[in-house]
Amino acid sequence: YLDRYKLPHELLAVPLIESGYQNLPHDVNPAHGAGLWMFIASTARNFGLRVDDSVDDRLDVALETDAAMRLLGALNLQFKDWGLALLGYNAGEGFVNRSISATGSRDVW
Repeated sequence: YLDRYKLPHELLAVPLIESGYQNLPHDVNPAHGAGLWMFIASTARNFGLRVDDSVDDRLDVALETDAAMRLLGALNLQFKDWGLALLGYNAGEGFVNRSISATGSRDVW
């Protein structure tokens, strides 16, 4: 998938950090993610995954990986910086935009 979307191979570390490469089911907290890539439900839906009482596409490794590649690619296009893209992946693009506005800095650190 990384090659298909022309993304850097270093992104292989994201599911290691997010889930320890475990396809984890959702728990009771709606702010917690599920799957290998740990998508929260709203982000999963925004990237075409079905998440409801009967189906959770976040647990389909192929579907969730494709969605993760599209999300990471979109965030990198938006922020034009992999550090900010990864922060956006983890904390949300709104958080990154508000932080840039509040600080005037695009330094992820």
